Amino acid sequence: MRYFCAYFSPVFGLLFFLSCLTVALGLNSAQVEVMKNLTAFSSAWKSNASNPDPCQWVGVNCSEDKADVVQLHLSGFGFNSSIWQDVCKLQALQFLDLSNNSVSTPSADDIRSCTSLVSLNLSSNVMSSFLPSLNSLQKLQSLDVSYNNLTGRTTPQIQNLTELKTFIVTYNSFDGSVAFGGVKLVKVDVSHNHFDGGFPQNLTKCTNLTYLDLSGNSFTGSIPDSISSLIKLETLVLSSNNFSGNIPSSLKALTKLSRFAINQNKLNGSIPKELSAITGLESLDLSYNKLSGSIPLQVFSLSNLKSLDLTTNLLSGEIPQNFPKSFFRLRIGNNKLTGKIPPTVSNAPNLTYLEMNNNFLNGSIPKQLAKCTKLQLLDVGHNGLGGSLTDVLPKLLQLQYLKLPSNKFEGNILEELSNLTELTYVDLSDNLLSGSISPKIFELTRLQNLRLQNNRLAGIIPVNIQDSKSLLELQLGSNNLSGTIPQGVSNLYTLQIALNLSHNFLEGKIPSSLSNLITLEILDLSNNRLIGDIPASLSNMKSLTVLDLSYNQLTGIIPPHLLNNKNIVFNCTGNLGLYKEQSIQSSTKKKKPSAGLLVGVAVAGAIFALGAVGLTMFACKYFQYKEHEVPEVQQPHTIEGRFIHPDSAHNANIDFEKGVEATTDPANMILKNKYNAYYKAVMPSGSSYSVKKLSWTDKVFKSGSHRRFEAELEKLGRFNHPNIMTPLAYVLDTDCAYLFYEYAHKGSLSEFLHTTGVCVLDWPSRCSIAICIAHGLAFLHGCQHPILHLDLSTKNIFLKSLAEAQIADTELCKIVDPSKSTGSLSGIAGSVGYMPPEYAYTMRVTAAGNVYSFGVILLELLTGMPPITSGMDLAKWVQLKLSGEEAWEQILDMRIRNFSLQIQTEMLSMLKVALTCINSSPDARPKMRKVVGTLQVIRQTS
Repeated sequence: MRYFCAYFSPVFGLLFFLSCLTVALGLNSAQVEVMKNLTAFSSAWKSNASNPDPCQWVGVNCSEDKADVVQLHLSGFGFNSSIWQDVCKLQALQFLDLSNNSVSTPSADDIRSCTSLVSLNLSSNVMSSFLPSLNSLQKLQSLDVSYNNLTGRTTPQIQNLTELKTFIVTYNSFDGSVAFGGVKLVKVDVSHNHFDGGFPQNLTKCTNLTYLDLSGNSFTGSIPDSISSLIKLETLVLSSNNFSGNIPSSLKALTKLSRFAINQNKLNGSIPKELSAITGLESLDLSYNKLSGSIPLQVFSLSNLKSLDLTTNLLSGEIPQNFPKSFFRLRIGNNKLTGKIPPTVSNAPNLTYLEMNNNFLNGSIPKQLAKCTKLQLLDVGHNGLGGSLTDVLPKLLQLQYLKLPSNKFEGNILEELSNLTELTYVDLSDNLLSGSISPKIFELTRLQNLRLQNNRLAGIIPVNIQDSKSLLELQLGSNNLSGTIPQGVSNLYTLQIALNLSHNFLEGKIPSSLSNLITLEILDLSNNRLIGDIPASLSNMKSLTVLDLSYNQLTGIIPPHLLNNKNIVFNCTGNLGLYKEQSIQSSTKKKKPSAGLLVGVAVAGAIFALGAVGLTMFACKYFQYKEHEVPEVQQPHTIEGRFIHPDSAHNANIDFEKGVEATTDPANMILKNKYNAYYKAVMPSGSSYSVKKLSWTDKVFKSGSHRRFEAELEKLGRFNHPNIMTPLAYVLDTDCAYLFYEYAHKGSLSEFLHTTGVCVLDWPSRCSIAICIAHGLAFLHGCQHPILHLDLSTKNIFLKSLAEAQIADTELCKIVDPSKSTGSLSGIAGSVGYMPPEYAYTMRVTAAGNVYSFGVILLELLTGMPPITSGMDLAKWVQLKLSGEEAWEQILDMRIRNFSLQIQTEMLSMLKVALTCINSSPDARPKMRKVVGTLQVIRQTS
């Protein structure tokens, strides 16, 4: 044995030495040189160069023998130039991930040498122009170029990639048709581009597909029966297109389908009963179409169905009785459903979101609904429901959003509601509720919106009203309330949307301390019995847009600042004791008239009276004639109306006359901002559009803006960025501009977070919205002539879906004149809570200021709180909480952070991003391109 060891020890030693030598040699000098060159393109990755072995660098994987670099995972390292000539010298490279950087578009020559690539991820970069031909990459199986600004067609560039299995190009500006050369595809996501034509027939040959998303494009025509060949499909999303015709019954062949969404199209006909064959279906979204007929019992019978959305169709008949136990969300609002709410709703104990609003339902809310103890959202508004609510609502302890407006509910429910500690939004307006307002309702710490107008409530407004720490809106108008306005109202520092106490029997004086409500936009005290003068301090309410004090018993001088403020709609008619300051001055200058003068005045007065009678008779006849001659709603004289995209699919739908007419009806108003208002316009085709109205008479607009605005609109219309709300068409009038946009079905982010209460946004949705806004802002800042947003806030973020956000009002920077500011930039730029501190002294809008505003929006998404919280800016509130004894658990929205440890971790990561954005030093705030990359990294883990 000793002899054996002595003989073979030198041999083993030699072999060990040779193996070590092989490892030491590793990459050849050419590859090492390439890797060193790559460090020059990223300062964050450059620190790796201190290690002589590139195989040990972060994000680098080499072959087993260490002879070749085979994988580069370089996401989010800040690569900022074209690195293609170096990368493709690594000829054994199989996996390349350059996502979340600032890499430019490769040329066909650059990428031709990367022939070994199997996976290529270039998502979230600054790539623009056309996608180069990739047909030389014959081994490529996965391609992701999402979240860029690539244009043109994709088919010629990939038609020879027969091994391709994953193809992701979402959020670009590709157009034309969609076609593939191979049939091995497993995942295809071409959502949010400009693809058109019919349903891609060649996709039906890709029988290995498990995921297909064509949403957010301009596909037309019907869904072919041949879609039944995709028997492995698990996810099918066809939303936000122009598909028409019926839902094919052949979908029943897709038995593995778990999610099917074809909302926001032009489908008609009935919901096919055959969908019941898809037994594994968990999510079905057919909303915003023109489907008719009844809701099939068979669809309700799907045992795994968790989410069913049939909102905004033409469905009729009664609600099926067979509620499945699996229901988590049911949305059937905005239809023509009749009958009662089935008591069998209690069969769905996990039901969390229930929306049946805007139908023709009658009867009462069934007592059995109380068994749905997980219910967080209940919306049955605008029906014919009645009866008492005391048997049901007090037992729904998890309820956060209660929307029951425009029904016939009776009795007093407010004291019972005070036990529902999670309540955030309460709308019981336009009912028959009676009794008094319970003081306990103002002890609900999370309550943000309280709408009780148009009921029969009596008694006084509780004096403990100041105990409400989160109220954004208080609507108590059109009741029988009496007493005085309690001083505690002035301590509702969070009030932002409206304080409406009109049409009651309130007495006493208007508290001057109401001026403490610095973020309030609407104050309505009209039609009461208020006395005394108008407090001059109300002029200090800088956020106020409407002040209505009409039809009271007010006396004294009308504060001149209120009369002269063009930014406020001020109404004080019906107060006989009020007068303007100049009228009292003129009266003090009168001298005692002589007798002769009195006679002369009397004669002149008689002559004047006769003339006035004649003039009045003439005027009456004249206006009778004019009333007969002129239509009831006279349209403004249009100077010019034109489409920005001559070949746009919207051109056939937009009717300029209907759009302008819609802005004359306040009922159509969707949103009012500092400079403009948005209206919903329904065209003769049935399509809806948003119309924004700008008034040139507003003093903040530059002189002659309407003459230069047309050129700016043409430029903005060519952006085609999915996260920028760009106009489709416009009408220019001598007094106003009307801009036409795609209709955002979900409204503004502010409404969704703080007003409407449709549902609690889950974490993936919030994360996606944050990234959409970041992408849009980075795009604006990255233009050849950077575009700065004057008023970036959640009110100017519109949601096309719960995960798709667009930035609005980007054109304002071209027409608003900052020199019109009166000592504070807040008069021109920014909303309270969103403005960075330096605006107070720099008096100019900057990109760093936009980043600060974006940081506040991130905080809103993370906390669920409004921009003004507990009487201070949300940014200050968060920083105060973090510096005190209370930990981050007190900041992040507990409604979503408690779902998993993973979500908490990701929310904390985004909180760090938000804190860097709201840094007090503008120079310390990150650029938006870097923010995009960081958020993308967070999203990949969610």
